[in-house]
Amino acid sequence: MKVTDIMTKGVYTVEEGTSLAEVLKIMARHKISGLGVVDEFGDIQGVVSDSDIIDAFTTGKDIKNLSVRDIMMPFSIVTYPDEEISEAIRKMAENMIHRIFVVKEKKAEPRTLSKDIVLYPVGIISSSDIVRAVGEGIIE
Repeated sequence: MKVTDIMTKGVYTVEEGTSLAEVLKIMARHKISGLGVVDEFGDIQGVVSDSDIIDAFTTGKDIKNLSVRDIMMPFSIVTYPDEEISEAIRKMAENMIHRIFVVKEKKAEPRTLSKDIVLYPVGIISSSDIVRAVGEGIIE
């Protein structure tokens, strides 16, 4: 079974400079618990989740003055649509993460001098997607 068989297609993303106030609005509007964080070229840089926001609240940080950059979890763990789902699950378990972004490689625009390709997010798999797929017998 491939990642594409259970991934949620489409990903809500924000840029690193987005305010937390805007992040909260997006998450509430779409009833989601995390957003991909991309740079100005659409290259996935990390994730901001509800637990990151809760952590910021509990440490006494002034949420009104924070941006995604201040609390996001940078990462480099991704999966690809044609990868085996077992490999994506292994990556999630080994890295103790609850969601993994599904990316496609895209040739970088000429103005991106530091990289040849951009990892463009096309989907996401969360731990709840895996549990649902196991419960429905999609993954054995």
